[in-house]
Amino acid sequence: TFFPTTYPLQPTPYRSIHVRSAMWRQIPAMVAERPLLGVGLENFNEAFSPHFPPELLVLEKPTNYPDSSHNFFFDLLVHTGVLGTLAFAGFLISLFVMFLRQPTTSWLQKSQLTGIVAILISWQFGFPGIVDSVMLFCLIVLLRKNTSS
Repeated sequence: TFFPTTYPLQPTPYRSIHVRSAMWRQIPAMVAERPLLGVGLENFNEAFSPHFPPELLVLEKPTNYPDSSHNFFFDLLVHTGVLGTLAFAGFLISLFVMFLRQPTTSWLQKSQLTGIVAILISWQFGFPGIVDSVMLFCLIVLLRKNTSS
């Protein structure tokens, strides 16, 4: 048959890393096609089609077509372009600057900031779900409330 019957052809404990790195190598070319505004939200699969790396056919089933790069910031860059990514980065930077300008910080503020950083780190290897997105914005609101009083 044309397609192998077992996936991946060479079982490896690092298959997920290989799949993600194959997709991540295509991100610069995808961004270069629409650098300023991106391809639009949830259009990763259309942007990815012309850049589909052949090694994914060995690592994944042909029916498993990626709709995400499994990295929030790469997805953001492809979906919203450089302008949208810079806007989100500016929001995060302003949050950290606001926190750092406080004369004193409580353990509650530090734990809220730690929670925000933990969510952002987890998004480096996945994509935001509803629970962690709500948690992130609740932590941001609480941190803002606790630093302004």
